[in-house]
Amino acid sequence: MLSKHHNFIIASWICFIGALFVVIQFNLQIAPSMMIAQLIRSFHTDVVGVSFISSSYFYTYLVLQIPAGLLVDKSGDIISHVAP
Repeated sequence: MLSKHHNFIIASWICFIGALFVVIQFNLQIAPSMMIAQLIRSFHTDVVGVSFISSSYFYTYLVLQIPAGLLVDKSGDIISHVAP
């Protein structure tokens, strides 16, 4: 049986990792806006093209939600858990 102190340490790490992912996601959302001029020059496009490039991650994420959900429903709980 784990002690309360050990459980607190594990819970603190879980919260820290979750907060870290929030910060990373925030940076992914604002990073393209800081380099619009460089993206326009690099890809020889306009602002509409850059907006499509920066949103392509989210379009892919949106499209793959349905197949991922069906796969998790089909495989059940055992495969969808990382640790026992």
